Amino acid sequence: MKKRISVILCAYNADKFIDKALDSLKAQSFKDFEVILIDDGSTDRTVQLVQQYIEKKELDIRYYYQENCGLTKSLNRAISLVEGQYIARMDADDISLPNRLERSLAYLEANCLDFMCAKSEMFDEHGVKGYFPSFVSHNKKSFSAGYLKFGNSYTHGTFFGKKEVFEELGYNERYRTAQDYDFLCRLAKSGKYNAAFLNEVLYRLRVDAESSGRSANSNQVNNAIEIAFEHFGSARYLIPASGYLKKRILSVFKRIIYS
Repeated sequence: MKKRISVILCAYNADKFIDKALDSLKAQSFKDFEVILIDDGSTDRTVQLVQQYIEKKELDIRYYYQENCGLTKSLNRAISLVEGQYIARMDADDISLPNRLERSLAYLEANCLDFMCAKSEMFDEHGVKGYFPSFVSHNKKSFSAGYLKFGNSYTHGTFFGKKEVFEELGYNERYRTAQDYDFLCRLAKSGKYNAAFLNEVLYRLRVDAESSGRSANSNQVNNAIEIAFEHFGSARYLIPASGYLKKRILSVFKRIIYS
């Protein structure tokens, strides 16, 4: 029987944290879901750890091993394998809070949405580091393309929506990083989808040196600049690509206009 939600999770040498990610899915209050796990050529113990969950039947996991091709192509492969009505994104080193799937689905359906994302709690080995986005204090019932000119303020791992949204948009394989920023820009500019932000912490984003949620590297920034030019004709408002003083000014401007 097809599950209602498909969680797509891509892993590469994730043996340090993947058990915590899968444990957080095992603890979900909403149980009608599957996990589509793409192993992007791991050479560590990722496969052995995942196999333990499969053998114990603790989660409904569909596991696929492939030669390393990067996150973007792995995400598109995962989307092509989805059987559920809805898709939830998750990274292999993060944690979904126990009510994440339940609250995401309830918010989506209650507001007749096609797509939503939620607030995340940033943490490392020392504890909580903050929240992302930090300045949004209320639910947003729309996604503004103008807001995205400043960069991506949403956590990729909290993306949740109807399967057809992910199938129709897909991820642009031109970008090995910042693919979530491009995805949101195309979603917002299309005007086709009802999308919103839920101002509830449903996800824990790991931000230590070995995690996917660490500070943006130069490749991510360069891709973000290219994406901003592609969608907005300029990167002049892009906060991650700005110097310290300009970042402060743009951040204040964004809060005044959009928060």
